[in-house]
Amino acid sequence: MKYCETLYINCENNGQIAELHNSHVIRMDRTNFHAYCIFTCFLGRVFFTAARLSEDAILKNPYNVSIIIPKIKKFKEEDAETNLVRLKYIANNFIPPEYGLVISIYEHPDMSSKIGTAFDSYIMWPYKKQWNSLNTKDYIAINDISCLVKNKNYDNDKTEKTFNILINQLEKYNVKYKFVDYTMSVADVFDTLLSCKIFLSWSGGCYYIAGGLNVPTIGFGHSPYTQMNNYIYNRPVGRPLTEPILKTAWGESYHHQKRIIHYNEFKGIFESEQSNVINNIGTLEKKEELNLLRQLWSRDWKNWN
Repeated sequence: MKYCETLYINCENNGQIAELHNSHVIRMDRTNFHAYCIFTCFLGRVFFTAARLSEDAILKNPYNVSIIIPKIKKFKEEDAETNLVRLKYIANNFIPPEYGLVISIYEHPDMSSKIGTAFDSYIMWPYKKQWNSLNTKDYIAINDISCLVKNKNYDNDKTEKTFNILINQLEKYNVKYKFVDYTMSVADVFDTLLSCKIFLSWSGGCYYIAGGLNVPTIGFGHSPYTQMNNYIYNRPVGRPLTEPILKTAWGESYHHQKRIIHYNEFKGIFESEQSNVINNIGTLEKKEELNLLRQLWSRDWKNWN
């Protein structure tokens, strides 16, 4: 592993660095170490943690963070800059906690690619600059789909069809537009989003930059996070919400039910579906639910697995 550099955010550069044994460690994986979603979600969590600790007077010194990147490189050759440049820009532009952060960055090419570190988008940490309608120009911004060509998480044919309809409608009504994508410098992405009237986006890429900038966004595409009037009416425990909430990519986890992380002495760390919930019996208002409950008494639970 190679030490790269240290960022001193809202604190004095005293020459000290964050080390893995005494810091919050962000371990990026070989499966994904370029996406804006990864950067904003992982960094957002450490900024949130540091801010909460300082607010509660638990921490009165800079919060130490170590970031391990498998490889410092461009996502694609046509990109304007490397992943490290983008990571640093996002960190330096987030609103910092009171006592700051010391973020040391390391490169470790020999990282395992078998298991991705679970992450989610529950923290939308804000940037120092925020979208303001008074500072906008006469155009809308669009999240280009060119980076999705080989992305298996998206239906490329359907996405391209939607994208073409979108562009045709904008041109039909002479609406000025500009694209944002991974080929641009992250600074140019920020500037374009901050100056646009509104942002049209699929559920990835620059979508996550727009969140922290508070840019008004309209989702498009076939993802469940971009469907019209797709509202959540209940909290996870089943209690109704006072007002329904639009389902978006914010507030979601990016692992799925077959990628729950387990550990045992024989396999080490591995991913599989959950291993202890055998079934569910719901509300016990249906005949089949009651029948399943009655079957439980005769089962030999010593050998259930």
